[in-house]
Amino acid sequence: MISDLSQRLSTLRLIAETHCERGNQFAEQGQEDAAISDYHHAIQYCPDYPEVWNNLGNVLRQKGQWAEAVTAYRHALTLGLNHPVVYYNLGTALRQGGEPNAAITALNVALAVAPEFPEIHNNLGNAFRDLERFSEAVEAYLKAVHLQPEYHDAHANLASAVYLLYQQTPEYAIDAVRRWRAEHPDHPVARHVGAALAIDASEPTPERASDDYVRQTFNRFAEDFDEKLRAIGYRVPELILSTLAAVLPSSTQGPSLEILDAGCGTGLCGPGLRRWAKRLEGMDLSSGMLAQADRRGVYDALEVKELTEYLALRQETFDVIAAADVFCYFGALEPVFRVATRALRCGGWFVFSVERAEENETAFRLGAHGRYQHGETALRVILENLGLSIEKWSTETLRCENGCPVFGFIVLVKKINGDEN
Repeated sequence: MISDLSQRLSTLRLIAETHCERGNQFAEQGQEDAAISDYHHAIQYCPDYPEVWNNLGNVLRQKGQWAEAVTAYRHALTLGLNHPVVYYNLGTALRQGGEPNAAITALNVALAVAPEFPEIHNNLGNAFRDLERFSEAVEAYLKAVHLQPEYHDAHANLASAVYLLYQQTPEYAIDAVRRWRAEHPDHPVARHVGAALAIDASEPTPERASDDYVRQTFNRFAEDFDEKLRAIGYRVPELILSTLAAVLPSSTQGPSLEILDAGCGTGLCGPGLRRWAKRLEGMDLSSGMLAQADRRGVYDALEVKELTEYLALRQETFDVIAAADVFCYFGALEPVFRVATRALRCGGWFVFSVERAEENETAFRLGAHGRYQHGETALRVILENLGLSIEKWSTETLRCENGCPVFGFIVLVKKINGDEN
């Protein structure tokens, strides 16, 4: 009798293992529902199989079912799978489900066993940031990048936490960036944030953000970029398109213009520009952003390239160049505006946004948030020196930041002759 029971339990375990293995394969292939189904079958045959509960939690977390994932991870722990990865998974699900304090408890248990695990420090930083405990968040991220110098997500998280800390305790934030830069002197995010906070008075403000900084920043946010912008009331694409609509009435002959969506990102301007475009090109430094833009199905061509280089190869090519929220990563605008002017045909339109600097005479300043701001007077001088006719200039709220409006200019200029500048 005992032998029969043992054999039956062994058979049930083998069936459960088969379902678990198949569930793992489905999970690797991104077939989440099929994976969940197999994991549930495995649990039916062997409910005390802790690895299945952990794997089930992982797939539930990927689907955004935080509470169900937490339950699954806790089952795995109850059944004896007291591994730091399970506590890490639990902490991550708790934090994503809106329970940062409980997440910190779980993540600290994981750290007690695996203190050299950089992902735990990174997620601990995320939980501290959710609670607005910014100094602790910064220290957690610093530990993560110390353990894994090329951990780009942690570098990006550190940058945002430093900015938030700077609003509360500037001296602490500057000290943290000095430590960050000392350990990672060549990391593009560390270098850019150091310049933004002016931690070295002898170091001149860079004339633009580096290509590597832009790539790393936007590749990281590409998949949920549009959602993040909606959350901050982002208005630049609609402002750009409404400005163009006033001078580009719909043609009865159909779309007739060659248009460039410069720094197109995920393509938020693309559908609106398409109505005027015989040919619509998009370019951006971030391949991740362009992958999202491509899904819109409105562009005739998309290219990964730096804007100044791209425009320099397109002399007298475009009837319209639109640049939505691109020049907040350029300080010195004259070089890129010069090649943009050359890339326009005679009578062509150039519409763009910039963030406003409070000092009108200032050519540009790099804000603590890492974006450039431009003064109105200096900007007008650049445009007039290039022979561009300023057709419209409006001051607008571009988005909100920490609950406060961010003001900028929407500018429309026209190339009024064919001479090169």
